[in-house]
Amino acid sequence: MVPPKTDPKWTKLISNLDKFRVTQLVTRMFFVQLKLITTWGESAENKQKALNLAYDFFTKNETYVKDDIKLIFG
Repeated sequence: MVPPKTDPKWTKLISNLDKFRVTQLVTRMFFVQLKLITTWGESAENKQKALNLAYDFFTKNETYVKDDIKLIFG
């Protein structure tokens, strides 16, 4: 259900956090954390850090946020 980390959908997610209307509170709270990381700077390092965190979050919580995963990744 969660795409591999190399899937371009991850980059799309990190770049467009405001465009996704997720339903789970835990996902919304996590998006705030990702926004903070990405607003620290547009560096490749920060984007990779956000991508890694997002991947870890969704793989570890797949059962709880499955509706948001479907919404984000199709």
